[in-house]
Amino acid sequence: TVLSVITPEGPYITFDSYIIHDGFSIGGNDNGVAEFDETISLSLQANNVGVDGAHNVTGFVSIDDPYISLGNNNVTLGDISAGGSSNAGYIELSIAHNVPDEHSASFTILFSSDEDQWEGNFNIPIYAPVLTVSNPSFIDAGGDGVWDAGEAINVVVLLNNEGSADHYMYPGVGLTESSPDAQIPDDGEFFWFYGIAAGTSIPADFTVTASESANMGSEVTFTALATEMNCEENCIESEPFSFTFTIGKVKEK
Repeated sequence: TVLSVITPEGPYITFDSYIIHDGFSIGGNDNGVAEFDETISLSLQANNVGVDGAHNVTGFVSIDDPYISLGNNNVTLGDISAGGSSNAGYIELSIAHNVPDEHSASFTILFSSDEDQWEGNFNIPIYAPVLTVSNPSFIDAGGDGVWDAGEAINVVVLLNNEGSADHYMYPGVGLTESSPDAQIPDDGEFFWFYGIAAGTSIPADFTVTASESANMGSEVTFTALATEMNCEENCIESEPFSFTFTIGKVKEK
């Protein structure tokens, strides 16, 4: 049996790691992770695992991802000796406001030197809030647990952030009803907050009044939606959450 041995020669550049810089970026909070609506910078490290030095090494980063926009995507790493490494910065990228939580952004980097070219890949996890609405309840003005005709109730729902990132861009809850037997004031259809931390819940409350002529047993269906103040496109919103209260019926405990 003849065993052929291929002797390695020349340099060989590989991607090693990245560091996220988001302390001075647009929307950045200096926590070292990539999050929704941030513009961040990456410093990159590359290794030469070959047997010879590489000269005038550069890196060109690219990505095909609807949630990522690249700014500066070229880095200069200079000369890298055999077995050595080099750090370079900065790649700049902007992350969309509506990126899904735990989205993995897959980048390609093409290294070039005087001697050759090499391609590498790396992924960056991106974190975002996930807003939901749950736990509807009401408190009636009379305090007996029955929503009577002509009576106002305080409808309470929970705004939840089930995602991995805080949301401090005025999230809130909108509430609508679809019954002639109840009414929400025109200026009372939204409840806004300054923000909500990841993994937390906060109550939002609304005043709803039953009409004087409402029949006992009339069902009033409500639809709640978690959304953002003054957002016009690519908003972070929940799925609509519907629930029903019955006029004249003792509320369930």
